[in-house]
Amino acid sequence: VVSIQRNFLWGGGPEAAKIAWVNWDTVCLSKNRGGLGIKDLSIFNEALLGKWGWELANNHNQLWARVLISKYGGWNALCYDRDSAHLSHWWKDLKAVFQQHHSNSIINNFTWKVGDGSKIKFWKDKWRDGGLSLQDKYPSLYQVSTQQKQSIKAMGLLVDDRWEWKFQWRRNLFDHEVDMAAAFLADIGEVQIQPSSRDLLLWGSNSDGSYSTKSAYNFLKNEDRQHIEDSVFKNIWNLKLPPRACAFSWRLFKNRIPTKVNLRRRHV
Repeated sequence: VVSIQRNFLWGGGPEAAKIAWVNWDTVCLSKNRGGLGIKDLSIFNEALLGKWGWELANNHNQLWARVLISKYGGWNALCYDRDSAHLSHWWKDLKAVFQQHHSNSIINNFTWKVGDGSKIKFWKDKWRDGGLSLQDKYPSLYQVSTQQKQSIKAMGLLVDDRWEWKFQWRRNLFDHEVDMAAAFLADIGEVQIQPSSRDLLLWGSNSDGSYSTKSAYNFLKNEDRQHIEDSVFKNIWNLKLPPRACAFSWRLFKNRIPTKVNLRRRHV
């Protein structure tokens, strides 16, 4: 599909491809950043699949979500289950999006709002302030915990309307771990478990926590975090000119037109 896009943009065809004057990564940048605003289909696909995952976590009572939870295991299987044998290609693709470990992966931009704690992994999910999971924030305590895969709900119980944590360790804590445990308890001490409320997955790029494909695409393209605008390119597309003239001006400012020098560089 990308090959078809490129050929269409530069005027080539199946028999004779023409010169791609600007690399495709640049073409896929927004117009304000010197690109043409063409969607990167691979990233756009990730953003769309991310929408499915977010809907699965937050709308588990819908029929389609109940089917997926019954067949595959739902949100936790999506993010943490490594076994992909005998799964549909669609579910494998969705898991691949959520289990990537690079800095821009979708899952790194999700946080949880605690309700009854049944869907949130106590150690692995991000549900405290600071943008880190407890596993990453307190790695020494995580290593000695026997409850590494438990949900928040399974880590304690309500006693006289107050939540009490019940931690289990593989051994007695060392002195430096005792000090860390004090900070750890202070960190989670203000959490209010609400048995009548459900956990909500929040998307960090929207103030109301809702997920949109557009914000996810910008997040993955790094457009939300790099507000780098080139006034020249921004002004080009605001000119009251035919689109073809704007496109030529864009190439001109990038020195990507077929001058003798540029053609010689490309051995033409």
